[in-house]
Amino acid sequence: MAATQDNQGSPLDPSDDPISDSGSEYVPSEDSEISFDWENFSPHTPSDVERNDSPSVIHQETDYPRQSLQNNKCKRIRRGHRCLYCDCDVKDFARHLERHHDDEIEVQRFMSLKKGSMKRKSAIAKLRREGDFCSSNVIPVLHKADKRESDYIACIHCRGYYTSKSLRRHVKKCSFNPDPSKPCKSQSQGHTLMAGPFGPEDPLRISGILNMMKPDEVSMVAKRDNLICEVARRYIKRHKEKHLLLVAKRHMRRLARLLISVRKLDNNPQVNLFGLLVPNKFKVLVRATKEIAEYDSKERCFKSPSLALQMGTLLKSAVNTAYSSEVQSANCSRDRLEELKALNVLIETDWADEISSEAGQNLNVNKFNKPTLIPMAEDIKKFEAYLNSILQNAKELLVEDPSNKKAFRDLVDGVFCRVLLFNRRRVGELQRMTLSAYLKNKLTNTSGFEKVLTPTEKILYKSLKRVVIRGKRGRGVPVLFEKSIVEYIELLIKHRHNFNLDDNIYLFANPGTNNSITGYKVMLKHSRLAIRNHQRASLLSSTRLRKHLATMTQIYHMGKNDLEQLATFMGHTEKTHSSFYRLPDDVYQTAKVSKLLLLSKNDHLEAYKGKSLDEIEIDFDISEEESDDDKAEEQTYVESDLQTNVTDSTENEGRRRVVGRAGKKRCLVPWTAEQKKITEAFFKKHINRRKPPKKFEVVQMVERYPQVFQNKTWPVIKVYVCNKFRK
Repeated sequence: MAATQDNQGSPLDPSDDPISDSGSEYVPSEDSEISFDWENFSPHTPSDVERNDSPSVIHQETDYPRQSLQNNKCKRIRRGHRCLYCDCDVKDFARHLERHHDDEIEVQRFMSLKKGSMKRKSAIAKLRREGDFCSSNVIPVLHKADKRESDYIACIHCRGYYTSKSLRRHVKKCSFNPDPSKPCKSQSQGHTLMAGPFGPEDPLRISGILNMMKPDEVSMVAKRDNLICEVARRYIKRHKEKHLLLVAKRHMRRLARLLISVRKLDNNPQVNLFGLLVPNKFKVLVRATKEIAEYDSKERCFKSPSLALQMGTLLKSAVNTAYSSEVQSANCSRDRLEELKALNVLIETDWADEISSEAGQNLNVNKFNKPTLIPMAEDIKKFEAYLNSILQNAKELLVEDPSNKKAFRDLVDGVFCRVLLFNRRRVGELQRMTLSAYLKNKLTNTSGFEKVLTPTEKILYKSLKRVVIRGKRGRGVPVLFEKSIVEYIELLIKHRHNFNLDDNIYLFANPGTNNSITGYKVMLKHSRLAIRNHQRASLLSSTRLRKHLATMTQIYHMGKNDLEQLATFMGHTEKTHSSFYRLPDDVYQTAKVSKLLLLSKNDHLEAYKGKSLDEIEIDFDISEEESDDDKAEEQTYVESDLQTNVTDSTENEGRRRVVGRAGKKRCLVPWTAEQKKITEAFFKKHINRRKPPKKFEVVQMVERYPQVFQNKTWPVIKVYVCNKFRK
């Protein structure tokens, strides 16, 4: 019962080292009854014994009694612990400290406590764990047979080793935790503690990137390698934006994955990244890159081609960092510098042949037939109506109850979505917009330029508020706010103090935190609520909305200067706008370029002189041909012909009719009796079989009667034959 109670939350439960501070061993006589002191005994099973046949030996921290079935004796098996002061293994830890280190402050502190008290045991356990931790031996507090050495993580308060699951529970009740109620990332912090010393002024510690990393083997390798950490430090110094810490973390993990792969290939677990940066290891780096990018040698393709492409850039950065560190070191070696230069040349010249060219081809092939989808206009309209409704409801609720957190959050989300929908901004740029940038906006004096604006443009200029924020690559990009949105934003600013947002620098702040909202999650959440169709709602993303706006520019035929201003507003160059934000290639090539291909078959090119592609209307009666062996396709073509052309019947003979097509007029020449008689006789079999004639068959008839059919073209004759058997 005592053991169960300790496990549920006593200051020092059996898993927290219940070893007696005395140095005596309990050995009962043969005729005495076997009994155990449960305060000083950890009830482990024999499976907790150190196993020599295990791949990684894990020592058990606590002592335990072993009972002999033959002589009914119980003997305590002790294991030595590393002394923190003299760096040697001792079996009776408490007695060793009392006899040899009674001049240390920590030892004097626990000696002043009553023997057998929980405070005394906790103090001794802390010193024991400190010594074992400094010796780099993983000695778990409670060993589990199915766990490896890498499965244990140190507690940052008492330095004891626990499994990842039990560590979370232990930190909350650890007697050395000054504030158990304070939330912390115990696993990530324990990993960082085990990885090595990171000073208080270290950029990795100040930025918080160490605690952001997942506590696994990859992160441990990354934190323990000096060169990988230095690459991340240099990146953080160049990029001060908080969201780019994720990029630095990604670089660390990718280099660590490469290092782990090389260690397996070379069967050398001690090699580090700096030791790999030599010319004779270039082939090994290539093989390791293919392994982590999942290269298929049979299909000759990468499963992750983008990762393979980026590894070349990462290796160059690692080489440059290693060169800089070597030059600045006291023991600088010229041979090592030459090796780094040679490897850099190898990466620049041979990396493309080994990795980049093939990975780039895989990346392009994957994009060839990938459909480019943009949101529908009706969905955008429905989404905007939904946002207006939740904004109005949130405003009413917030006016009634200024402390309504849900109403405030709905107001923040609604304003964010409305501004993004109107401006087509990148979601990350807008969510990181600061409150000071919005408030410091000042109108410029443009009275001289207003004269060149149209009346509509003057009204828009006066009704919209413009704020410039930081965009991609440090560009300044403007954000326009409508009058109705400005009113909602003023309401947000007015009630910020009710939700502890005085220290939050962002305009679209997340209530109760110092961070901004997550823009893409907000857009996805509300678009699904508005559209009620997850597939169509996923199209209402910032990237696809930007493509939608760029598609409209092609429809409106904007001039070069207008496109330049639009590209600046969108935060990219004209080349980027034309390459990535235009009408999808599948639509443009199918609908526009195909006109040129059809016109190339036409004999009357002079009729289209000086016209643009949009002004040219294709007469499918003239331009389209059927294949010789596809009867079904021919039939479909004839049906479309009959729907688009005006049928000439015998009632309309002798009259000339004008038919309108797409705003243009064409003249239809009536058929004579002789033309009809010859055509029906020549194509009698085709009419009976309901089969459209081929071009060469019509040409043969025209060549036999050139004077009769001098005012008829072969497509017109073909349509007449089709109309005969369609009656």
